[in-house]
Amino acid sequence: FGTAQYLLTTIAVGGLLIAVAHLHWQSALIMALGLAMSSDAIAISSLEEHAESASPQSRAVMAVVIYQCFMAIPVLAVIPLLTASPMRDTPVPTVLKALEVCAAIATVYLFSRYALPKILATAARKYGIEALTLIIIATIFAAAWLMDTVGLSNALGAFMVGMILSASVFAYQIKASVSSIKGLLLSVFFIAIGMSIDLKEVVGIGGELFYYLPTLFLIKVAVVILLGLGFRLGLRASVLSGLLLAPFDEIA
Repeated sequence: FGTAQYLLTTIAVGGLLIAVAHLHWQSALIMALGLAMSSDAIAISSLEEHAESASPQSRAVMAVVIYQCFMAIPVLAVIPLLTASPMRDTPVPTVLKALEVCAAIATVYLFSRYALPKILATAARKYGIEALTLIIIATIFAAAWLMDTVGLSNALGAFMVGMILSASVFAYQIKASVSSIKGLLLSVFFIAIGMSIDLKEVVGIGGELFYYLPTLFLIKVAVVILLGLGFRLGLRASVLSGLLLAPFDEIA
């Protein structure tokens, strides 16, 4: 279900952008890969508020969210390759650049998988939860900086560290230590997004904004409803799943 939802939504959104907006296929694919992702924060919090964690729509939402978590890494990695233009003045990625990217990804993985757990064990044993929190935050910023240095998205580094640590013995301690600052960082993130919006540009877009935005929402909802019916979730669960998965993910 998660695989079909992401692939079909990407195809539908990309096709819309190519047919209506007349974008190049690379630009349309980049936008579609991001817009096809759904906000897990909105979907999961809504299910928890209505105590529907064991409902059919909850299983469908979790299937999509988990699949998109795994897809986030390859999507963030492939975007710089898709943005490479064949224009004469634009440098084409070389073998050395590819090796730098692979080395950066391998460094983050090996450090987070083997070195970081030992460091966290020492910090937790000798210095307490405060040192654990500082080490985790420092690692996340270092991984984000390393990915940004080689031309990848800094979110890729942070995501890799989080995914690897989720399978470690310190998973629950890490969740407890970062939960206190999660709300603050989330607020800063959304403030940064809000401040990056140029209201003059929004006004200049005019009618296109009110055309594309509802259309993209309808595409996401329609794909989920059709898949839900195909997977025999029932009409109500399919519609609720479509509405919960319609909001765009922050990665977009």
